[in-house]
Amino acid sequence: MRNDADLLLSLPQALLDSTVVDTGAAFPVELRNRHQIRDSEMETLCWAIQREVKAGYPSGPRLPRWACVGVASPLVTRHSAVGTRSMHRTEF
Repeated sequence: MRNDADLLLSLPQALLDSTVVDTGAAFPVELRNRHQIRDSEMETLCWAIQREVKAGYPSGPRLPRWACVGVASPLVTRHSAVGTRSMHRTEF
């Protein structure tokens, strides 16, 4: 089991904008503060990006880029004002 840790991921605005267009959402998309909510799919992708970057990109630079696309989509669809899928609250 992983100890609680913080991981900061910054996504380019252009990636978020293209994700908004791809999902059919309207601009501007307001990201929600979702304290104490865990999204295991996004968490897995973010930790994979971190491992790849720390290891010096052994799989090449495309893997982190594609993983960021995989993070951007649920960020817009599940963690914004346009999100439709409810997340389960996890108490810490």
